[in-house]
Amino acid sequence: YMMHWPFAFERQHQTEKLLPVDFSQKFVYDTETHFTQTWSAMEALLHKGLVKAIGVSNFNQQQLQIIMNNSQVIPSVNQIECHPYLNQERLVAFCQANSIQITAYSPLGCKDRIWRRNNEVISLLEHPTLNRMAESYNKTVAQILLKWQTQRNIAVVPRMRTPEHIQENFLLWDWTLSDSDMEQIQALNRDNRLYLPLIEGQPWCSDHPHYPFKTNSV
Repeated sequence: YMMHWPFAFERQHQTEKLLPVDFSQKFVYDTETHFTQTWSAMEALLHKGLVKAIGVSNFNQQQLQIIMNNSQVIPSVNQIECHPYLNQERLVAFCQANSIQITAYSPLGCKDRIWRRNNEVISLLEHPTLNRMAESYNKTVAQILLKWQTQRNIAVVPRMRTPEHIQENFLLWDWTLSDSDMEQIQALNRDNRLYLPLIEGQPWCSDHPHYPFKTNSV
């Protein structure tokens, strides 16, 4: 059971909208509820046996430290965007040092959110370095990307729509990427967040005081 964001929205009553907005279409936050209060409620669910484990998503290092300093239970997982363009090396090291499992969403990158360099569009699945590796291992680029994560002890949640791709994702356990190839993939990092929803050109909820992406440690 995960807390998806480190901030709360105003409670909605009798509405179909997932997130509340005011008359000017700006999000309406619950500024009185701190994420440590939400975490305490989740701890109570764990103690009652209603859930098996509790974790968070999209939390940065400072926010994780606040939870650890003010709770009885350390998050079992932190689910974050993670791929070669955003390898999250510092946050991964912090979480692994504190026995917090990292789960990577968008581990293959997002087809509709791609990195641009000098007007050149480079999708992870089309990156020449990754394609050369895929050819040398007789694997797909997607398998190379997922193997890179699992060798870093990171869990992955790729979104696949076909039975063939789902089956392909499981064929990761009888081969290993070399140290040199792991380093080459790591070197593709650009601290570039692909999955960053925008509202009128501004990052989603970036005006909230607990917006987690104001620091590079997430």
